[in-house]
Amino acid sequence: MNLDHFFAEEKSDTIFNAGTVNKEQCAMKPNLHLKKERELRGWSQAKVASEIGVNLIA
Repeated sequence: MNLDHFFAEEKSDTIFNAGTVNKEQCAMKPNLHLKKERELRGWSQAKVASEIGVNLIA
């Protein structure tokens, strides 16, 4: 399963800032597009996490 195209848009929209950030700026925001596509395919969060090699608990 190749999920690179799902993350490409997110990577291009990410801005890396060398300055300090506050707590609100660091809060994780849900990726509704990724969630919708995952659910359309019947994939669980655990399955996607396993496929991309990360721990589900972050």
